[in-house]
Amino acid sequence: MYIRKYYELAQRIQLQGGPDSAPDLYVQAIQMEERVLSQYGLPPTRRFVRILQSLHEYQYLDEGTLAKVIKTLEAEASAYLLTSPLPDEELLTQAKAQHLNAMDILPEMGVPTQEYMVFVYNQYCRDPTIEAHQVIQEFRIADEPDTLQEILEIKEESFPQRDPRYRLLKSRGLQFLDAFLKEQEDEEGEQLTVGEMKEQLKHLMDMAAASYMEYLKLRSHGMEDTLARQHAGLEDDLFYRIALYTFMIQND
Repeated sequence: MYIRKYYELAQRIQLQGGPDSAPDLYVQAIQMEERVLSQYGLPPTRRFVRILQSLHEYQYLDEGTLAKVIKTLEAEASAYLLTSPLPDEELLTQAKAQHLNAMDILPEMGVPTQEYMVFVYNQYCRDPTIEAHQVIQEFRIADEPDTLQEILEIKEESFPQRDPRYRLLKSRGLQFLDAFLKEQEDEEGEQLTVGEMKEQLKHLMDMAAASYMEYLKLRSHGMEDTLARQHAGLEDDLFYRIALYTFMIQND
């Protein structure tokens, strides 16, 4: 029985010091939680996962405890399956009004609880101007093959907007990508020492000057200004001016 296997796995995780000390086992436990709940027709929301996690407090899983958990799951399943499913927009609207956590609502919508998806939901909850249909559209685009993986990969880079995949992701219609990357940059910036920030600034200035040098080379070969700026990554007027000034300072 999966519930008993889940309990044994949870015990092994605790003996090894918890999820941080046994990450591989923890991933298996999450997958098993989803498997057990799916047997009862339940989504892996926090509300239902907590029923399984209540087993963690027992040092020994006797038949009485096991029967009690099964009965609770069966009762929850009966109530859940008898409830008429709400449209996704209505689910999101209610979740926002009730201040539900992403883990309470995304699994019920069939949306993976991945970092970007959680960010989009949290943005929706914080910003009254964002409509539910925008969030649903973002979920659909982000859930396309390889999209989430590409988002995670470029967010690890120092300058994600310069990665060719960034433009490809934007072309798919992602509305929250820039805000997501900006939040990542802000979080990393808070963790940098003064020395690291100076080093990063120097690196940025070197890149800006190199971009302007590339722009000048393209122009000297007869390339039209707009096209040369595009090839050199200087389409943004502000960055173009920064690159120009940095180039002048470094060559003064």
